[in-house]
Amino acid sequence: MAFLYDRLNQPSKSLRCHLELFTDGILSRVRRENLFDAIRDKAELVLCYDDHSLGLDRDGAEVLLQERCESDGVQLLTDNTDAIPCASVVKQLVDTPEHLYVYLHTLLTKDAHLGAPFADLQVELYAEYNPEKLLNFLRISTYYSFDKALEICEERNLVLEMVFILGRMGDNHRALMLIIDQLRDVPRAIEFAKEQNDPELWNDLVMYSRDKPEFIIGLLELGGTHTNPTKVIQNIPPDLQIPGIRRALTNVLHDYHLQVELCTDCKHVLEGDCELLSDGLRRLQHQGMEVECDQMCLVCQLPLENMPAGSSNVLAF
Repeated sequence: MAFLYDRLNQPSKSLRCHLELFTDGILSRVRRENLFDAIRDKAELVLCYDDHSLGLDRDGAEVLLQERCESDGVQLLTDNTDAIPCASVVKQLVDTPEHLYVYLHTLLTKDAHLGAPFADLQVELYAEYNPEKLLNFLRISTYYSFDKALEICEERNLVLEMVFILGRMGDNHRALMLIIDQLRDVPRAIEFAKEQNDPELWNDLVMYSRDKPEFIIGLLELGGTHTNPTKVIQNIPPDLQIPGIRRALTNVLHDYHLQVELCTDCKHVLEGDCELLSDGLRRLQHQGMEVECDQMCLVCQLPLENMPAGSSNVLAF
């Protein structure tokens, strides 16, 4: 039938038959003969053709994502979005979400703006089929709804993604509590506080850490100049046992001495530069200045060539 349709010059029906039969080279023919209009409504068949070419069934392994995104069919769809609109493809693939995921991911690698209308859908697809790539998508895309994305991540307990979304929404306190309560990741909590550069966030972290030895040690060793070690130490309950506190305090004192030495050296350098620049300015101010005879004196408002007799020196200032 495919060849009969070819003879009858009905490429749309012919392509459908060829795709269903997985005819070799049919997609190359589409490109060669510019049959994009005829294949516009056959996105699902094109993706199935890719699966067959890769030896996959419809539920192919996720580890082959990159290979599936480089297949001829999905490349044809994403390379010719003018002739095969994205909205039309998405509508055809909505009942086969894994194929839709492959298509939108490939589209993202080509042009993130093309998939902008489907950003919320893409968040859900990443969360379902490849959660490891969701955080990267959340970072590079600006088109998805924060509330919708947060709801999707909460349903699947994707804590890192929730922390990122809450940070972009400005709810830093809740994001920090997620890191502390669910991840219990001291370095990540401190790094998050550094990224947000919010003094209130550091106060929350110090107050929360007052009875948690691992967080106290982390603040002393990793807090750097963002937090005051004295405040951390003053909040420690008297009867709390903190393994490694001696080493942490030793490191704090060592860092303090290094800062004092650095400030002292910087002061010496600054003083030397100031003295050098002052000497240069002083020499410039004592140098002579060339003036023209027709210039006016700023005091008597007379031309310099008409200076009163007996005026041997001209002072310019």
